Amino acid sequence: MLFLNFFVNACLLWTTGLQLLLLSSGKISSVSAEDAPPQPLQEVKFYNLPSVVKLNDKNFEHETQASTGGTTGSWLIYFHKSRDDTLIYGAVPDNDVLAEHHIVLGAANIKYNVNVWERMRVRGLPAFIYLHRGKLYRYQKPAMGGFTWKGLLQFCFEDVPNNVYEGEPIPSPMTAFSRLMELVRSIQKDGGRFFGGILLVFSILGAAALAGQKKKEKSKTA
Repeated sequence: MLFLNFFVNACLLWTTGLQLLLLSSGKISSVSAEDAPPQPLQEVKFYNLPSVVKLNDKNFEHETQASTGGTTGSWLIYFHKSRDDTLIYGAVPDNDVLAEHHIVLGAANIKYNVNVWERMRVRGLPAFIYLHRGKLYRYQKPAMGGFTWKGLLQFCFEDVPNNVYEGEPIPSPMTAFSRLMELVRSIQKDGGRFFGGILLVFSILGAAALAGQKKKEKSKTA
C-alpha cells in the first residue's frame, strides 16, 4: 500500500511538472475556451467581395432595373467615396443565404458616378440603400461602431419585411432638368432658399425657352 501511494504521488508530480513545462513553452494555454476573451470581429472590404456587382452611371439601371421594378431581385447597395471606407465587420454571409432571399450585393463609388448618387439622394457617406419590391429603404448606420453583417442582414431579412423602416418610391433615372431640380432642392435644404429660388426661376425660364426653340424648329421643318 505504501508503494502504491508513492507511485500515485510520483505520477501526479510528473504530470504537474509536464503541464508547467508546456505552459511555460506556450504550447498550452492557461485559459479555458469558456474564459477566453472574445475574438475580434472579422474585417472584410465590401468592395473586394467577388459577389459584389460594381455599379456605375452607365450600368445601374440595366443591372438593377430599379425604375421598372424588374426581375433581378432585391439590391443591397453600398455608396462610398473610396475603396478604403468599405470595411464591414462580421462573418460574410454565404451566397446561398443571399440567393435564398433573392438579394444581390452592389457597390457604387460616388467619386466617379455622380448621377446615380444624386438620383438616389444618398447623404452621409458611406451609406447603404436597399431596393426591394419597388421601394427604396435607407439603412441607418449604428450610432456606435461601424457597419456589421449582422445588422445589415437583420435590416434586409427582418426590419424591412416587418415595416420597421418606411420605404420611398425609387427615383426615376436622372435627366438634365431633373439634375438641375435636384441641385435647387439641395441648395434650399442647406439653407440657401433665396439663391435656390433665383436658380429655380432661371431654370424654369431656361426650360421654357428651350421648349419654344424646339417648337419653332419643328414648325420650320413642317
